[in-house]
Amino acid sequence: MLGGTSQSGARRTRRRSYRVAAGLVPCLLIGSLIGAALLLRIRADVLPAVLGVFVTAYAIWSLLGKRPATRLSSSAAVPFGLVGGICSAMFGSGGFLYAIYLSSRLDKDAMRVTQSTLIGLSTLTRLVLFLLAGVYAGAELLKLAVALAPAMIVGLWAGRQITLRMSREQFLRVVNVIVLLSGSALVIRTWLA
Repeated sequence: MLGGTSQSGARRTRRRSYRVAAGLVPCLLIGSLIGAALLLRIRADVLPAVLGVFVTAYAIWSLLGKRPATRLSSSAAVPFGLVGGICSAMFGSGGFLYAIYLSSRLDKDAMRVTQSTLIGLSTLTRLVLFLLAGVYAGAELLKLAVALAPAMIVGLWAGRQITLRMSREQFLRVVNVIVLLSGSALVIRTWLA
């Protein structure tokens, strides 16, 4: 009986994750198209710094324990998906926006799986867009990707092992520290360039 209840809960969580992701995916795809077009058409030296400041400010806000009074509505998927897709295509880092939205809508395990799926889809979308645009035409880049694939697989496995041992609060704190470091790195890199 207990196993049936657990399976039923897992199915509900999976359905909820699909619904939440389904709201983000079309906007993510549209945002990726916009971001790729912007990246290929304009030189945006200031955009990484702006993104870095935004990300750093959000991470600090989150680490200080600030939370929205209410859960984000499903309609928030539109701006989070669009801007996340744009940032993903332009900077390779839109996942933090999906994390903000998902952390408001899902529990830790559902968020982790959904976040991984969205980042994978975003990466695949970016790959296809830039392949079609001829950006990835060189064989050297393909060789580098193949060489780095084993490290990515080990990283995914290690990350899963670590997050399974964490509470939701610990998991979100780690995500926010990583977001803070990423945002700070963007700002510093822009200033040093």
